[in-house]
Amino acid sequence: MFDEATYTNEQVTISTGSRLTIFSDGAFELSTSGGQPLGFDRLAAMIASSHGSDRLSRIVSELEMLRDGEPEDDLTMLELTFHG
Repeated sequence: MFDEATYTNEQVTISTGSRLTIFSDGAFELSTSGGQPLGFDRLAAMIASSHGSDRLSRIVSELEMLRDGEPEDDLTMLELTFHG
């Protein structure tokens, strides 16, 4: 599908309670009121600082408040929690 793409394999150690958050590019490319994209670093900070079982709902709500106008792309987020 992507013949020119390169990938690397990495291993990480996860412990009980570890989370993996996956999101579409629509999350960090979202245009804010200033017309600038939200950016990966700002989205990562939002994810890292959010806690609780409804954290993804709160993040999506916050992204929708930051968004300037109608969405230009999909906004998809998935979180997996390791329970041991």
